[in-house]
Formats: sequence, structure tokens, C-alpha cells
Amino acid sequence: MIIKFCILREIEAKRFNIPSLFSVIDIMIRECEEHGYYRDEECPECGERGKFIMSDEEGENLGKTTAGVLRHFPDKYGLEMDERGWISIEHFVKVLRNRQKSFHWLRQYHVKALAATDEKNRYQRDGDRIRATYGHSVEVDLDLPTEDIPEVLYAPTTEKESELLLEGGLRPSDRSYVHLSGTYESAVEAGAVRTDEPVILKVDAEQAIEDGHEIMEAGKDVYIVKEIEPEYLEKAEKQPSKEEVEEIMGRRLNPFKIYNFYFGFIVTTLLPLRTIVPILLCLSSFFSSESSRTRFI
Repeated sequence: MIIKFCILREIEAKRFNIPSLFSVIDIMIRECEEHGYYRDEECPECGERGKFIMSDEEGENLGKTTAGVLRHFPDKYGLEMDERGWISIEHFVKVLRNRQKSFHWLRQYHVKALAATDEKNRYQRDGDRIRATYGHSVEVDLDLPTEDIPEVLYAPTTEKESELLLEGGLRPSDRSYVHLSGTYESAVEAGAVRTDEPVILKVDAEQAIEDGHEIMEAGKDVYIVKEIEPEYLEKAEKQPSKEEVEEIMGRRLNPFKIYNFYFGFIVTTLLPLRTIVPILLCLSSFFSSESSRTRFI
């Protein structure tokens, strides 16, 4: 019965051009001829399905490698990075394909699509060059926008470190710049990666800028600066509760991937292995056909 449902559902999806049961689980990066790259089943501007570029999993793997190279170890890959953090996309693709066989499919347009659709705006592309906009441990001299900086920014830390920072200020430790959050919520989310009980510091960005500090907008709710002295810092009036941290972090979970896990678990539990393996192989071949047609263009 489950097999019949899956097959009929996928035939219906192909016939009426609606999202596949499996494609809903794994959102793809696609390209609309008129509006460019996007991460969805349909172009958010015109509703067209667009051309397949890569799966969400492929984009995630490429993103991790790209972030690592652009932020931390360009030399390890023999890539030349200028003082502003730019590298050649063409050279990057060639090196990655030669060094990592798992990226044998990689082309320049995949990197451009990654930069254009990154939800956190971690990358910036200028023609055939690309760079990371924040998170560097290598020395770079970034030239990012300095207009329309919020009057107040936030910095997450721990209870133990908060007193030290209030006395000594914020300075880079393992990064080239101090990283600040644009909102209280994004600060809590960033802090919850390190600790279950983040402490949020408030930064008087308006006064710091008036006193000559250059604060740059580096990404979605991310701002960077060389340092912040203690006179611009104080503990935020509101501090996150344990429930608030759990709620904010819960939003980061991908419901489609969770659904994918449970769907696979249920199907493989209810059906005999000798029955499901041929079916999954057939479905995998069928639904990857679009990818195969475009991968080697």
C-alpha cells in the first residue's frame, strides 16, 4: 500500500508539475532564466520551476568547503587571495575538482549559485571573483558597507566571560574582526551554539561610530568591527531564559530533513528489505534523471 501510494504520488507530481514527495524533503537550488538562482521548487518571483542546479545536500557540502577555504585556509588549496579576501572562482573550481573527487561535478555556475542563494549572505561575488564577508581567521582588510548601521548591536558570550568583556572590551580572538549581531534574537541564536545559557551584551554602536569606529555590515544580522572598548558595552536588560533559547534554536531545525528521516525509518521498518531495495533504486534513478541531464552541461 505504501509503495502504491509513493508511485502514484510521484506520477501525479510529474504529470501536474507539482512538488515531488522526495523533492519536498530535499529543497533544490534552481535557476530561473529571468530571475536567476533560488532555493525552492519554484521561482519566488514568477512561479516557474526553473533549471536544476544542485541538491540542498550538495549545496551544503559545497558551502562548508567554500567557507573553510575563503575564511581559513586558502593556502592549503594553493589559492591566491588578495588583501580584500577575493579569490578566482575559476581557479577555486579547478583546484576543488582535482583535490576532492566528490566534487567531480563542480562547475563555476554552482559556486555562483551558492553565493547568490546563501541564506546568511556569507559570500559576495564580483564577476568571476568570490569572497567570504565574515568569519575570517586569515588576515583580510574588508571593504563592506558602513551605512545604515543599527544604533544598538549585540554580542553573545557566557556568564564567566561577560565580566571580563565588560572590563576589557571586545577584541578578536580566533578571528580577524569582532562579530556583532544585529538583533537580540540573532545574538541568542549565535550564543546558543556555544552554551545553553548565553549572556547578551548590548553595544552602543551609534556612539562608537561617532567616536571613529568603523562598523561594517557583513551578512544577515552580522556586523564586524576591529574592536569595541568597554565604555560602549553593558549587559542587555533582557537575558534569555532556557525556554527562549530552546525555542530560538528549534527554528533552526529543518522539518523536511526530519520528515525524511522518519519517512525512511517507517518505510524500511514496514517493508521487507528484498522488496524495498529494488524500489528505492528505481526511484533514485527516476528522480535523479533531471540532475543527470544538467550536471554535465
